[in-house]
Amino acid sequence: MYLAKQGCSVVGVDISDHALQWAQKRVDEANVNVDFICANIFELNLQEESFDFIYDSGCFYHIAPHRRVTYIELIHKLLKPNGYFALCSFEEHGAYGGSAISDEEVLILNYN
Repeated sequence: MYLAKQGCSVVGVDISDHALQWAQKRVDEANVNVDFICANIFELNLQEESFDFIYDSGCFYHIAPHRRVTYIELIHKLLKPNGYFALCSFEEHGAYGGSAISDEEVLILNYN
């Protein structure tokens, strides 16, 4: 919403329709425009080099470790030359969360 309030064209992507409905309500209350896409990021049909800035707030850490390289390749494909990528993360056992779980443990949890 901050970027939309600054006049930027903003696209929000989430696989959860429920999350996007919640986000749309907040955007409507703030009277700003954000285009939302409900999709798996690996199935997006977006034009290459179409974004000046991509901000990840929680997506990377929900991707199985073996898919993370593909994710970074997707980011590179979508960013314009000299575009920026920012990633929100949390300190391990920090005040706002942050897990000490290893990539191996993530795989075991997801595939057992």
